[in-house]
Amino acid sequence: MKKIIFTILLFAFVLSSAKANKYTCWLAVADADTSFLYIKDFNKANWAYPLFEYSYVVKTNSNAIGSGVGKYTIKLTNGTFSDNGTTQLDVFENISFKVKWNDMSGSGVINISNADPFFPNADSITMGTPISFTYKIATQKGQTPNIILSNSNQSMGDTQPITAQLWSDMTYPGIYVSNGLGGYKDLLVSYYEWTIPSGWKAVASGTKTGTFTLSAAASENGISITPDNFTAGEVKVRAMNALGSAGSEYKTFPIDRGFSFTAYPASIAYGDNTPRTFSVSSFPGVTYEWSAPSDWQINGQGNTLEGLNLNSVSMTPSICSYDNTINVRLKKDNDISQWYGFLTQMTNLPDISSNPSTIYQYEPFTFS
Repeated sequence: MKKIIFTILLFAFVLSSAKANKYTCWLAVADADTSFLYIKDFNKANWAYPLFEYSYVVKTNSNAIGSGVGKYTIKLTNGTFSDNGTTQLDVFENISFKVKWNDMSGSGVINISNADPFFPNADSITMGTPISFTYKIATQKGQTPNIILSNSNQSMGDTQPITAQLWSDMTYPGIYVSNGLGGYKDLLVSYYEWTIPSGWKAVASGTKTGTFTLSAAASENGISITPDNFTAGEVKVRAMNALGSAGSEYKTFPIDRGFSFTAYPASIAYGDNTPRTFSVSSFPGVTYEWSAPSDWQINGQGNTLEGLNLNSVSMTPSICSYDNTINVRLKKDNDISQWYGFLTQMTNLPDISSNPSTIYQYEPFTFS
């Protein structure tokens, strides 16, 4: 019986420190008499990361005398072909095809069978139909890293560093690698993706901003995160595989910095120019900048006012004001917060839309 050899070559680039190491795996089926499947394993032969584009090629002994070029049907389980997003593709031997495995718990399978006999001289698959190669999918789907944060309740104007640390290692369930002692161990997560609010800085293997990736060792050693004076947001962390193609669920820590509107009128009637109090949270050492509509007065002055620790002001509306745009923002050092707008509504507005030429003689709460 003619000996049939199928070889799948798998190319993957794995990030390690600042270098990329290339891994190649051979999977082969021996002759049909022995029905023996063996794996030449370079750490990537029986498992794969999800959502990464792997290249494979079917090889046979078609270079032997009397053999023709084979055409084969490839069917995927829990994966898709990168070129067309489908799960079935006809390929020629020695021509590579690209696959992305789904991000899910389970295994991806490559099933190989003969295509229709357009190539009668091609080698035939006699060891069952189809022949399958299985890859355990190394996923972190549904898992969340164990991260601890200390001193994470900084209010506005407080830039004391936050300490963040990975508390325990994460593994890939069901994925085992050599422990170097003749046995096996769980495959550990080697990278973690961190995201901090805009304007914040983290110190870990240099200064980091925005979204960045750290090794598991650096994450376990802890990082120092310094907030700016005012930006709220969240610190979030997820495990990331060595190829950067997929990760775990996020562990998220919301940080709101403690700003709130503490006093303001829900509404002001048109023509009511009684002074009203507007206040926000008090943060020591912070300058407050206030802005009101034109012709309003803030603390008996103009419609803008700025002052250190000025978290509360008296607003006097203009008698004929339709505008209710009242804002405040905070300043410290070189940082300036966003504008925060109050939700005070103007009520009892006169309706002049039906006769815009009408002239109204006005005294407070009187229309004629």
